[in-house]
Amino acid sequence: MASDRLEAGDTTRALVATRTAAPRGLSRKVLEDVVRLVDALVIVAIAAAVFWVYPVVHLKLAAEWERFAAATLVGLFIAQAVFSRLGLYDFRRLHQRWNPIPRIFLAWTITLLCLVLLAFLAKISEDYSRGWLVLWYAGGLVGLVAARSLVATHIRRSVDRGNLRERVAVLGAGVSGLDFAERLRRRGLDDEIAVVGFFDDRVSRVAGALGNWRLQGRVDDLLERVRDGGVDRVVIALPASAEERIAALLRRFDGLAVDIDLHLVAPTLQRPRSDVTSLSGIPMLRVSERPLKDWHLFAKWLEDKLVAGVALLAFGPLMLVIALAIRLESPGPVLFRQTRFGFNNEPIVVWKFRTMYPDRGDASGARRTVRDDPRVTPLGRWLRKLSLDELPQFLNVLGGSMSVVGPRAHPVAMQAAGRLYQEAVQDYLTRHQVRPGITGWAQVNGLRGEIDTLEKAQARVEHDLYYIENWSLLFDLRVILLTIVRTLRDPHAY
Repeated sequence: MASDRLEAGDTTRALVATRTAAPRGLSRKVLEDVVRLVDALVIVAIAAAVFWVYPVVHLKLAAEWERFAAATLVGLFIAQAVFSRLGLYDFRRLHQRWNPIPRIFLAWTITLLCLVLLAFLAKISEDYSRGWLVLWYAGGLVGLVAARSLVATHIRRSVDRGNLRERVAVLGAGVSGLDFAERLRRRGLDDEIAVVGFFDDRVSRVAGALGNWRLQGRVDDLLERVRDGGVDRVVIALPASAEERIAALLRRFDGLAVDIDLHLVAPTLQRPRSDVTSLSGIPMLRVSERPLKDWHLFAKWLEDKLVAGVALLAFGPLMLVIALAIRLESPGPVLFRQTRFGFNNEPIVVWKFRTMYPDRGDASGARRTVRDDPRVTPLGRWLRKLSLDELPQFLNVLGGSMSVVGPRAHPVAMQAAGRLYQEAVQDYLTRHQVRPGITGWAQVNGLRGEIDTLEKAQARVEHDLYYIENWSLLFDLRVILLTIVRTLRDPHAY
């Protein structure tokens, strides 16, 4: 019987080994969209080059470029649809240099035949040069194959380094975990996933044969790996009868941005379900999903960097004046540092201009700031009223620990109705699945300042969760504009 206790040295070595074996994954969805763009650029570029060589130089039809441009756009639309239909944007084919060539040939041939058929049915086929079409077909085929070969070479290198594999941790190393390990083993080496390892608190019940993988630690070790960003997906491999244990495990992942699936046995699926997903061909039941990933994550990152950079340039001189005024008003540091909850429940250090007397501040955040608080300096009252004390947080945004828009970062000791916030308000930790913001949906709806009742605390969290579930760039822009409009007349800012 295995020991119920993992040796500390074994756990440490396992974690170190796993971190080196599974680098941070990249988004395959973004990669697939980039390849779509590459194909589109090749098709349009070849069409334009052939138009210049044949209709313009040879046939002197430069004035009729609009007709050829229209045909190019229609062909591009057809090509994208046909390529998708034939699976040319599936990740498993993107890193293969030669196998996709027959499909590319078939897809491009179908595209041009469809274009010819449309021209025939519209009775405009005689308006186009057959020489242009033939040259576009030949040049496009060569260009697409060459571009795909270069792309596949680059992707293959990334796959070999593990950068494009989804990092999967398996929670449960009993009989169900053994079944999952066996299904993975039958698939052989996989270019789509990298198994981080198996985790289980009940070491005495761990099945002996986990194939090429080993037990990496307990649930606490897995939670730490998720917080560090080393896991993309958690698969819970427990029997369906263990409902209470599964529910308890899911609660431990509250507030963590990670996809969570339940391992399913294929015969148990009676009908297709919208929440059934696949892990390298193995059916999974999706129970939790990261709110921001793929293009949304990139768009949010780009927005934060651009807005924070522009804000620091615009407000830089004002920040210097405020810093000088704080030093002249009272002794002590210009900036106030406070530990608050950040992304994935991890503590972060948030910067603000100091608005209280240095010997009266509360770095823990347990004591709320109230109206006419005697701890606040005269200058600090104006800074808080106009929210200018928040300006240094744009440095947090550039550093990556905060966003411009998001749920406000709360001090770790902040209370609601005499209890810690996370204990008093249901689903509170879920708001930490995204990075905290300088401003947020709750703040522009009047839910800022002192939280003296449980109802106010609950309302703030509900607004935060609404923001997370409905995020978009336009939503962020709306929050930013409302912040600017309402800052000067917010009665809750003190």
